[in-house]
Amino acid sequence: MQKVIANKWLVSAGVTVAWCLLVLPFTESVAFELGAVDDVTAVPAWVLKGVFAVALFALVALVVDLLARLRAGDDRTRAGLVMGGAYLVVLVVVAALVYPGHWTFDEFHVLHAAQTYAPYYWQHYLTVVFHTLCLYLVPTGVGIVLVQMLLAAAVVGYLASGIRTVLDNRRLAWLVVVPFLFLPVLFEVYHPLRMTAYSLVALLALGKVLLLALAPDLRGDRYREFVGYSVLVTLMAFWRTEGIFYLVLLPVVAARLGLLRELWRRNGRAVVATLAGLAVVACGFVLTQATSRPEYQLTALYNPLSVMVADGDLTGGDVDADLALIDTVMDVDHLRQYSDYSDIPGYWAPGALRPDYADHLDDFYRGVVSLVLHNPEDFLEARWKTFVATNNVDPARPYVPTGLLFTDAPGNEMLTTFERENIGAQPWDDEVRHTTMRALLVMQSDGTGTALRPWVWTVIPTLVGLVAMTVVGLARRRWTWGLLSLALLVHAGIVFGSAPAYYFMYYLPVYVVGNFLLAVALVRWLDRRLSARRAPVAADSAAA
Repeated sequence: MQKVIANKWLVSAGVTVAWCLLVLPFTESVAFELGAVDDVTAVPAWVLKGVFAVALFALVALVVDLLARLRAGDDRTRAGLVMGGAYLVVLVVVAALVYPGHWTFDEFHVLHAAQTYAPYYWQHYLTVVFHTLCLYLVPTGVGIVLVQMLLAAAVVGYLASGIRTVLDNRRLAWLVVVPFLFLPVLFEVYHPLRMTAYSLVALLALGKVLLLALAPDLRGDRYREFVGYSVLVTLMAFWRTEGIFYLVLLPVVAARLGLLRELWRRNGRAVVATLAGLAVVACGFVLTQATSRPEYQLTALYNPLSVMVADGDLTGGDVDADLALIDTVMDVDHLRQYSDYSDIPGYWAPGALRPDYADHLDDFYRGVVSLVLHNPEDFLEARWKTFVATNNVDPARPYVPTGLLFTDAPGNEMLTTFERENIGAQPWDDEVRHTTMRALLVMQSDGTGTALRPWVWTVIPTLVGLVAMTVVGLARRRWTWGLLSLALLVHAGIVFGSAPAYYFMYYLPVYVVGNFLLAVALVRWLDRRLSARRAPVAADSAAA
């Protein structure tokens, strides 16, 4: 019996089967609106339940492996639990104050789609899948926030304990946790939209790449590691359009793991692992192609175009011809009327898109590219205005985006419906919740930011640090540091050029991962300085 329990695969299989047969029918009946499911358009529930079974199997296997390491007295595992547990305590305390989390608008639609098995694609269908898996575990919308809290604590504990192994002064590893206490990070943990989960995936993926370079002995089975990397990179590449370039990480990871060398030697396990990883990427590509809609992609262009066409000084190229092509999809007069660099209110107004816009997308994109290439200064000026507003240094935009939407105000029917239809979704104390939310947002009661907000909710210092890290890393041939920081700068550049509004969350992955990299670099520098100071003292003691 002890051998059976010790076999994590048997335990994982047993728990998965038991949950799917005994618990899942209950959670589904509680959390899902099965009577509202449209049998014609609904995604087959068995597909999502199959995905859940695979995810649960892997999760249980990880937990069993973790317990085995603890029982064996593994120092890193203990440290990871302590550091991740300490961070989880902070999250639980804050959660008690902001319960049930930050629910504003889009997340209500995604949750409803998950609860009715509807094919909702606006926030990418992977977000619906994520919500569905969370509901299978915890049968209420609040469960999504709880899962994000656990994921955040697990990732922080895993990475901080990994960094700890490469330090002589191991207590310094606690400093790696500090960036995750920054107010934007704490706030977004309780926001059940894809940017939070996506940022955690990016943090784990890029953090594992860093650990692979700093502490290669920590890696486990190289074949399972590669498949795991493939899952993370696929999520990064397809869950958000700007992450597609992260696919270049896969060959880098394969080389680091020694998989390319084994492929050259036709090692069977290496071939199977590679094919499995590529199959994961292919699934992500197929899902994205099947579920993507041009309406969402067009939001990235509406903002800068509305600012550019409202400027009568466009002179580069054949402006009239370019605008004529753009007009086949977006009404140019409508763009001028609703010109706004901070958001896209005009996109939701009637008449933004031509009725037959889908038939002219190729001409439209050609017109946009020509207009931008021939008027780069105007495009960059439009994007700069959005970036400045995002970082709260635009006096013309003093209000915090969606800052007041978390309040249970009259007319916020989505919030009251959510609280009524989800178990345990009612705030424990409205006044405490609103006060804490305003403190996290560094916001006044009227929705405007305080004088401290530009110093707290800003990605500019992170970007400056990443620029310095890229220059130093590449100059000193610290390729991992240089390339990781460069990748984040590319990510930020894509967001700069495509963000449809001045929401800070678009830069959240860069902010979270960038601050982690900077913290690790600082900790390693401090560790070397402290070790260098102690070396002469140790030598003198030995001589005495």
